[in-house]
Amino acid sequence: MSYSNCGGELFYWRTPDNLEIDFIWKRGKKIVAIEVKSTNRWKDEYSKGFKSFLSSTVTLQSCYGIYCGEDTLKKEFGLVLPWQEFLKKLYAGDVIG
Repeated sequence: MSYSNCGGELFYWRTPDNLEIDFIWKRGKKIVAIEVKSTNRWKDEYSKGFKSFLSSTVTLQSCYGIYCGEDTLKKEFGLVLPWQEFLKKLYAGDVIG
């Protein structure tokens, strides 16, 4: 955010029963949720935080799971991307519009 001067605020989110999302990026009224895992396989259990967050009253622009695998996966909450692909989208300004 600092290097590209794109602005916004970063938060994390966690429920009392420890469901969490690593990064909530808010800029104006746009909100993006980002969960990062250092694994080659995306497991369904990693999506629990997104599902819980999406059931709240917050309206998200998009959700991204980021992992060390090679495939782009379409999930009910959004996209799971290899970290290299996510960084390309981030540097291109395509994560939060």
